[in-house]
Amino acid sequence: MYTFKRRIKDFLKTRFPRATRMYHHFTNTLKSCVELPPRLFVDETNIEILAHNWATYGLVSSSRFLRNERRFYYEEDIISHFKKMMREGGVFFDIGAHIGYWSILAAHRGAKKVVAFEPIYGLTRVLARAKREYGLPIEIVSRPVGEEGKEVALDNPHAAAGRETAVSVDEFVRRTGIVPTAMKIDVDGNEPAIIRGAMETLRAHRPDLFFEIREETAYLLSDLNALGYREVKRFGSDNIFVILSG
Repeated sequence: MYTFKRRIKDFLKTRFPRATRMYHHFTNTLKSCVELPPRLFVDETNIEILAHNWATYGLVSSSRFLRNERRFYYEEDIISHFKKMMREGGVFFDIGAHIGYWSILAAHRGAKKVVAFEPIYGLTRVLARAKREYGLPIEIVSRPVGEEGKEVALDNPHAAAGRETAVSVDEFVRRTGIVPTAMKIDVDGNEPAIIRGAMETLRAHRPDLFFEIREETAYLLSDLNALGYREVKRFGSDNIFVILSG
């Protein structure tokens, strides 16, 4: 139901975007300072990240978190299959990296190269610090991913700009020569554009895929099946996360 409270929020976000971003930044930072310890470990690694940060608060509040151990825990099945998918010496594209949870885990599993695509500075700042402190083989690309040359709307109250020109997976692979063996896509609805911009790479190199699926994007599975991909596993109570192998 489109409630009155939601109408007010949407009105303020549209008319006063800068003030709305500042408000969310302030309230989430305050919550994180009160509710979180100073630093957190990522899963089973000994890699710590800053916790007193609004970006980290968003991750912790949406995952299973044990305060006594100061660690992040996602669904154990997802982590288990991700570890099998992320072979030692592989190359991982983390599309929609957030603060880099999966990027750090991939590096810990022995990936020789991780490319973390995340356009929001407040999120990449956390990962950049972990990269420096632990010497992780992670390259951070501060642009959204989609179809080459097209604009992507950044529907996030912390985004510096409303829209940015996307880089496509195919464009990035052609320009850098870095070819993924596995890709994670978690971008809240822009999955179709990312897949369209990665068709050349998917056909030629068949990286394993781990991405979020919704009812309106379920047709992507048929498109990927046509390329030779097969579904390996689904996760979550609503089967929202899918792992595909080529």
